[in-house]
Amino acid sequence: MSEAMSPILVAGGAGYIGGHIVRLLRGRGVPVVVLDNFSNALRASLPTDVAVVEGLKGDRDLAARTLEKYQPLAVVDLGGYPELRTNGLTPRDFYENNVVETVRFLETLVSEGIRNYIFSSSATVYGETANDPVPEYHKREPLTAYSRTMRTCEDAVIDIFSGSDRRNLVLRYFNVAGAMEDLSFGQTMPNAYHVMSASLNVAFGTVKKVNAYGNNFDTPDGTGIRDYIHVQDLADIHVRAVERLLSDSGSNDVINCSYGHGWSILEITRAVSRVTGKDIPVNFVEQRGGFSGVSVLDNSKLTNNWKWKPKFDDLDAIVGHAYQWRSKREKSSVKRPM
Repeated sequence: MSEAMSPILVAGGAGYIGGHIVRLLRGRGVPVVVLDNFSNALRASLPTDVAVVEGLKGDRDLAARTLEKYQPLAVVDLGGYPELRTNGLTPRDFYENNVVETVRFLETLVSEGIRNYIFSSSATVYGETANDPVPEYHKREPLTAYSRTMRTCEDAVIDIFSGSDRRNLVLRYFNVAGAMEDLSFGQTMPNAYHVMSASLNVAFGTVKKVNAYGNNFDTPDGTGIRDYIHVQDLADIHVRAVERLLSDSGSNDVINCSYGHGWSILEITRAVSRVTGKDIPVNFVEQRGGFSGVSVLDNSKLTNNWKWKPKFDDLDAIVGHAYQWRSKREKSSVKRPM
């Protein structure tokens, strides 16, 4: 990919994951167009050399005009509501924004002749998992409205976008954390809710303790083990997905984005304490039903077929980048006296 090529369109490119994808593409000299309605992102956070179109991806007229104007070689789609526990979204909101908007967008992509499409999905489509790493062929039995909309979107990609002249990839992942290695970008919205972000909230004095579900699982320290991936590694996988589609080296497939292992609740809280120098109290509450104690993705497709190697498969590195980015943002937001 080079500067002389047509751009890559990133729907939702101003968000946490999308913003990292945009920066990695630009770092490789690839022109980028961002389509975003900025409901969960800040326009000011985008690089100045990126073309920006503000609006909904499901706005057929806007999407068609954008595609006709920029003629992107590929589309990376992250334009959906993430699964947040405190934002007051209803199931209808998820279906309207995630499913309806995605179906409209896919129809527009087909009508405008777009051949390469990447849907950034969620590993929550698997639902309950056993302790073994979950492969891509695992049955999808999502448990929430959000994860059901992701399953529906994946099906829409197959039913609407797939064709003899079109190529697609679906990427699935669980918890995402960290920030750009050079601290040029990170989480800009206060909506992450996993244990690592909760632990950082304690370190920064936002809350007093981390609430964790259960401490008597069949794991080395009794606490649940979850799959985490550094956001820059995840962004790198998305960029590689674009490269694979454009080179015809693999398409119409589902890929788990993971290190193939996870970290326990106590490993994470201790890492945050170690990196920040703050005590992170943990309050264990009753286990939630359906969780076996380990939720980790099988990444053998990614590592064997794609020959992908992570750069940040290190808990302290992930925590460190997240902590440094948040420290940088909090310092910059402090109002200095006149």
